[in-house]
Amino acid sequence: MINRKKIVFVAHSGKQVDCNPLAIFEKLYNIKGGELEYVWLVKKELIKHLIVKYKEYKNISFVDYDSEKATKEIRSCAIYINNQLMIKHYNKGVRKQVGQLFINTWHGSFGLKKIPLRDRAQTITDSCLEFDYFLSNSKFESKVYRESFGKNTVPLEIGHPRNDYLLKNHSSREIKKNIGIDEKKQVVLWLPSARDAFDDENFQLNLSKLRKSLHHRFDGDWQILYRFHRNNLDDYPTEQFKECIDVSHYSNLNELLYVADVVISDYSSVICDYILLNRPVFIYAPDYEQFTSFNPLYWDLNKLPFGLAKSSDELCENISKFDTDNYSKRIQLWLDEVGCIETGKASDCISSIILEFLEGKCETLLKYTNIISVSYTHL
Repeated sequence: MINRKKIVFVAHSGKQVDCNPLAIFEKLYNIKGGELEYVWLVKKELIKHLIVKYKEYKNISFVDYDSEKATKEIRSCAIYINNQLMIKHYNKGVRKQVGQLFINTWHGSFGLKKIPLRDRAQTITDSCLEFDYFLSNSKFESKVYRESFGKNTVPLEIGHPRNDYLLKNHSSREIKKNIGIDEKKQVVLWLPSARDAFDDENFQLNLSKLRKSLHHRFDGDWQILYRFHRNNLDDYPTEQFKECIDVSHYSNLNELLYVADVVISDYSSVICDYILLNRPVFIYAPDYEQFTSFNPLYWDLNKLPFGLAKSSDELCENISKFDTDNYSKRIQLWLDEVGCIETGKASDCISSIILEFLEGKCETLLKYTNIISVSYTHL
């Protein structure tokens, strides 16, 4: 039996509570508080910590992602929100039922690397058909959804809820205080992508030269933060980064992006989020040939506004010759090319859709798509 007040959230296969699902949860809770029932499916080892973290919240629970109870929660909820594919639970027999709305928020953007699909193609296509909508922030991302998940995938082009944060004003001083950074320091944030094949010899950054290059081009005293991907936390030679601050476990990525004056990354779609702030991004990809031979890209990095550095020296050279005006123009051209539609209102839009669905209405949804969920026709 469907519980008309229950919403189930999943982020990164239960490994985190973040990204678009968290932004939607926070918006809904801000509107409805404990009137709704919020269920997060998370890895068992996270539950105790999350119960403490969210102890002030009403009507929220955390369920082991790998348990049979998780499957039951999905089958009985009115709204299911996930930022990845639902292969695991699909293989356990989960199917969208009459009276349910399944929303895939995805966790990328109009990203750089092609979506890696490791499961059987037909299983991927079939499981994606269980989702009524995929949230999209651009015409390009909508195209990627159809090419990757099946031509019948339905994008909802309203933007990504997580990016609303970046388009609002916040206190950098408070964020720096939380991280443990002197408020007068400039911040450079390094965010490498996940890697299946890892060679730590490729990741040798001359930190002293990096700081000098940043100071020479942008002035200021620079603090280096690094956030390694959760899949590679034990792979990096962290002894060389003792003078930096490790924010790999910092829970709020958006705060890190907001406080960063410069971002260094490689193939991560986080670049597409950060450029909404119109701040400098530099690509440092020392394993470019190796990575791209196994992970095809949508874009030629040499033609993007960020420069392609394959060594620490090249990275510092790109920083030194950075042209602000040219960069801003090229960023806008790229955003126009992909058809970016980020407005800072994605959380408002999807929350209105969710709440109207729970009330048996569909006026808001009709503004964004001509296809109405099968669920509506049976309410």
